[in-house]
Amino acid sequence: MAPSSIAGLLPQYKKDTHVVARWLEKTSKAFGFTSHEDTQQRAGLKKQYTISIAEFGRMADFLSLKGGVFVPKYLWTALSRAIDYRSSYGSYLQRQRDTSTPQDRAGDKNHRFFIDVLKNVQNALGPLLNPSGATVAGLASLDIPRQATVEDDVENDAQIPAPAPANNSPEPPDEDVIFEPWEEDAEEAMFHWRLFNVDVQRIRKQIRQLWELYRAGHLSLAGVATAHNMAIHMVWEMEQDVQPIFERYGGYVNLSKRHFVQRYVGTARDENEKRARANRSYSKDGVVIGPTVEMLIDGFDIAEEEMVFAWQVLVSEAGTWGACGSYGTYSGKWGPFIPRDDRQNMTNLEKYNQDKALACGVVIDLQILAVFLNPSIGMDLDGLTAAIKDLVPWKHEDLIKHLGKQFPPSYNKITFRAVLATQLLLDSAHVLGTSIDRPWRELLDQTARTSKSTKSLREFYGGAGSLALGSLPGPSCVEDIEIIAKFWHGKEDPISQFRREASGKPFSKTPRENAHTSLRYNAPFCGWWLQTSQSACHVRSITIINSISLPLACARLYHAFVEEGLVPKGSWPDIEAFSILHRGDLWVGAPPKSGQYLRSLMLAGGSSIIGLASDARVKSHPASNERVKFVTYSTTVTEKIFTAFVDRKAQGLRKDDIERFLAGTRLRWYDGEAVRPCFHHGWAKAGNHKGDKNPASLENDNPFLRLAQAIDVEALEQSFDYMSLNRVCWMVLRELLKKAPPILDAVKTPDNAKPDWGKPEGKEARLVVTSIFFVLFRPDLPTPKKEASAVADVLLNLTKALGRIVHTSTGIDWDEALKCTCNAIPS
Repeated sequence: MAPSSIAGLLPQYKKDTHVVARWLEKTSKAFGFTSHEDTQQRAGLKKQYTISIAEFGRMADFLSLKGGVFVPKYLWTALSRAIDYRSSYGSYLQRQRDTSTPQDRAGDKNHRFFIDVLKNVQNALGPLLNPSGATVAGLASLDIPRQATVEDDVENDAQIPAPAPANNSPEPPDEDVIFEPWEEDAEEAMFHWRLFNVDVQRIRKQIRQLWELYRAGHLSLAGVATAHNMAIHMVWEMEQDVQPIFERYGGYVNLSKRHFVQRYVGTARDENEKRARANRSYSKDGVVIGPTVEMLIDGFDIAEEEMVFAWQVLVSEAGTWGACGSYGTYSGKWGPFIPRDDRQNMTNLEKYNQDKALACGVVIDLQILAVFLNPSIGMDLDGLTAAIKDLVPWKHEDLIKHLGKQFPPSYNKITFRAVLATQLLLDSAHVLGTSIDRPWRELLDQTARTSKSTKSLREFYGGAGSLALGSLPGPSCVEDIEIIAKFWHGKEDPISQFRREASGKPFSKTPRENAHTSLRYNAPFCGWWLQTSQSACHVRSITIINSISLPLACARLYHAFVEEGLVPKGSWPDIEAFSILHRGDLWVGAPPKSGQYLRSLMLAGGSSIIGLASDARVKSHPASNERVKFVTYSTTVTEKIFTAFVDRKAQGLRKDDIERFLAGTRLRWYDGEAVRPCFHHGWAKAGNHKGDKNPASLENDNPFLRLAQAIDVEALEQSFDYMSLNRVCWMVLRELLKKAPPILDAVKTPDNAKPDWGKPEGKEARLVVTSIFFVLFRPDLPTPKKEASAVADVLLNLTKALGRIVHTSTGIDWDEALKCTCNAIPS
């Protein structure tokens, strides 16, 4: 198989034909060629010329008679690949067609004409091939199997070259030459649709691979769902390039239906079945009709591959709502959806019924989220909800009742983006099988834990911890997190609540137990919501951490106590996990050893120890505006995605956007395998082995997989319960402030300097650590062991009860999750 480059066949074909047109036009003009056709110049722009396919042959023949003309290798590569794409497409399509219709005969004639012209160009230019380039290779006829899938004819045949690698790419085309093959007709639009569809099928395959890895436990839900949503945005961007061509010939729907019918008829088992299928598919005039439900069931595998079924589902749901003002029913005439792992053994009718049952519930519920619930939480949901939110005309009374907005335009235009999003949803369900509700359970579990932590911190700030903040933004940050986290943890889920209110009667007697469960089967949405809530929670949690620096202060004190042997390592597992995750944030430079603690603490606080001996009370606390060490937002990839697709609501995604997102990842790839740095030692074990220079150039690269892996690295840090740790650190510092002063004031110093114990109050609570360091760890005096042990005992007594709260609240064994992984790093 050719490398699954996300660049795509259609963009490559367009680039190749443009390259050929540009070279022929410029080279022939340089040797004195005069066009037989009128050139076109666009008003107000620099000179731009349109050349047709008919000119190709004349230009090539003209150049073949001129001396000193050499064909560069890049031109030969582009020309050969364009011929292969055209040849393979025509060969495949001819096998699928019922050539008795005038339209199909005309289409075949056009394809043969185009291929003949390109081959004549190749024959004319062959003798002129630059001697330093490759030799001329004959074009073998491509024999495409009759049962070929949508990709076989273009991508899987070994004789078809892959898109050119980076080191042999055609020169970028100038903007002053436009290639126009001939007066566009429906057949040319079909050709573009065919290549576009092959590109889309490749992306579908790449996303299915991610869900397979998730089910096997090799990828996290958040990473897979985020990459899944990126695919929806990417295809939206790809579609814009061909949309004008599609729209001139009835849009993608017309082209898709026509292509489905051609394959449906062409894959008949015998002539009798072929005639029967043709009679169902074409009118007497050869016009495509349908596809009907009977045709979809009969050729369901083709309908699923061409995504005609997904389109039909959306049409059905939009029509149902528009006509009846009612929702799709999850267990209506199609029967309930029952997850299965034996799809390969299911009949076409069973597949159709199961997918219909699943889609008619999920799609309409997602629209409820997009239209009615999205504004209430102030954020965009996943790509699927964005794609389908305008499919059906909502009733005026619904809008007045729930939103108070004006009635929107009444239309149900179904975009290709919506069709793809629906199909990717179904693909995920097919891959997950009986594990389909695992993402839903992960979402409930994670948001329940977050909701519990935020509620505890909010109540703490409203009571015993009120002194910790002053005017700082902690409570508002906590409330923001709580709104997102508790979304699914009310008396009933929001979908059931809306359905109950809209219908004017209770949805069920026990709504929480028997609530509508369609979102339980929507893995992409559950994962995207989980990733979005984790991202928002992480950013706000770090804001709280940095507002008064409690965990940083406690981590520095704990580090010194462990180094001095005052407390055994492992006494406070939560702060050790925090210190590993943010090992670069604790100190300026290397972690301090004995005798260095006070100096390192002052440097980390943006201050110095100059004059400390003469005025210890002043220098024992750095000014708040001088602090230089904070907990950093190290979830770089997640932040970029969140900013682009939640905060800025970006539309469209290209391949280079994925690479841009990945630019900040901590991952490296070795022979295509993702490797993360050791949490303790970074890349020290790797030495000079920096990994693959360009993972995207590797054969069978799946950029969505690399994106999911990069998010996985950051997902662990996002799972850390900073809110609970912040609350525990406040209690630890308050206890030290209560019990440490009498112990430390008894320590005799030559200058009789004593800390001002009135300073470490409220939002300055962290300064109790500075005071402890000043008394116990002065560089000019030995550590007073008795007093140091007494203070350490205060800490130990608290950590015995509170030291594993984060382990408990997250359900993660952080000792195992953050263990040294140097042995897994190639050296």
